[in-house]
Amino acid sequence: MSNAMKIGVVSKFLPEKDGIAIYTENLLNNFKGSIIKIGNFSSKTDYRIKFDNFDFYEKINPIIKKEKIDLIHFQYIAAWYGKYALNYPFIRALKAIKIPKVVTLHEVQYDNKGIKNKILEIIEKKIVKYADKIIVHTPRQAEFINKKYKTDKAECIYMGVNIKENDPKKGKNILFFGMISEGKGVIDLIKAKKYLLDYKIKIAGRPVTKSYENKIISAAKEGDIELKLGWISEEGKDKLYRWANIIVLPYRWAPYQSAVLHDALSYGLSVVVTKVGAIWEIVNRFKCGVVAKKGDSQDIANSIKFCFENYNKYTLGVRKYQNIAKLKNSVVKHRELYNKLL
Repeated sequence: MSNAMKIGVVSKFLPEKDGIAIYTENLLNNFKGSIIKIGNFSSKTDYRIKFDNFDFYEKINPIIKKEKIDLIHFQYIAAWYGKYALNYPFIRALKAIKIPKVVTLHEVQYDNKGIKNKILEIIEKKIVKYADKIIVHTPRQAEFINKKYKTDKAECIYMGVNIKENDPKKGKNILFFGMISEGKGVIDLIKAKKYLLDYKIKIAGRPVTKSYENKIISAAKEGDIELKLGWISEEGKDKLYRWANIIVLPYRWAPYQSAVLHDALSYGLSVVVTKVGAIWEIVNRFKCGVVAKKGDSQDIANSIKFCFENYNKYTLGVRKYQNIAKLKNSVVKHRELYNKLL
């Protein structure tokens, strides 16, 4: 990417309390060249607009013209761009913008069962149609998109790991970290504690609703689980990851690649994940942890035990992924993709 080229990036940015905001900041901090940041009204950026407004195109197009942006890159999560409008403002803008358009799909819709998934699939199809390039975070996601929509637009760029010096402790410390919702399977991990009597478990993150927070608190009392509920600062997150030996992601629904998974791998930690959506693909490909059955607390517990028993083996897989997916490699891949379009 020439330093003379201007790239517009549309995403949530810090201090927004969002994992993708942190991911995007980490990525752009390693870029050379002119970047124009376009965020929502909670982001500290060059421009701020409401992603879900019907005038999204009328707001973003003048920015493109004023800044003479050569290529625009959207970080995409469906919920950002208007749940009730079914992402229409975003699709309309994507169709109308004349410069090259890149979309990173942080969610890929493998499953089209149910009304919600069918709607998300329709939106995904339109995004693939109007974008010039699609970035996803696993090879299987790229293969799926290209085959399903008969295109060659999708490319895998690993999410990128900002490698931390860390010596995983020898204690049996298990951490769940991230947004806490029904789909994250936290209750399944809490129920697994009865099979893990000599293990310590911490659950840290922000519950999506007060009612679900109360449910987690009630369940954790019976399982002797330590809770840290609410938004966790970067300093607090660092302490948690350095405490942990294994990160467990017992998700029941996960059309996305997980920033938490990549954080774990950044710290050199092995992981236990469930076989759902795309969350397990990196773990299976690089043998950096164990894949458990979703919704099965006993299998999750057995997978945790197996991971501890074979920790050195899985550490080798973690190191292999770190070498391939280190952040500077992700930056190079983005530059190469931009240059193809410019």
